[in-house]
Amino acid sequence: MEGLISIVDRYIKETFPQSDGNSKTDLDKLQAYLKLISKRASGEVQTCAHFIRNFVLNHHDYRKDSIVSDLINYDLIKKLASVAEYDHAAVVEFFGKDIGEWLIDNGY
Repeated sequence: MEGLISIVDRYIKETFPQSDGNSKTDLDKLQAYLKLISKRASGEVQTCAHFIRNFVLNHHDYRKDSIVSDLINYDLIKKLASVAEYDHAAVVEFFGKDIGEWLIDNGY
């Protein structure tokens, strides 16, 4: 049985106009989105919630008491801001190697 991502991928490839450079760029962007959805669904790339949870659980100040200290919160906000500002290492850590490098290479 064929999965939803592969059906959508095939549909896009069959119906998307590929006559000019802009269409190629748009098609590449759609392919990257589908890859991100697929990798998140498979667990290969963490969801936002999983990324944040792992950051807190692995923080040196976390004491396994369900309390997010000011230091943990500050460091988390700094980490997420570095992703939002497209710091290359943070983007690759957040999105995974394939998608992170695609975003960096394509100027996002």
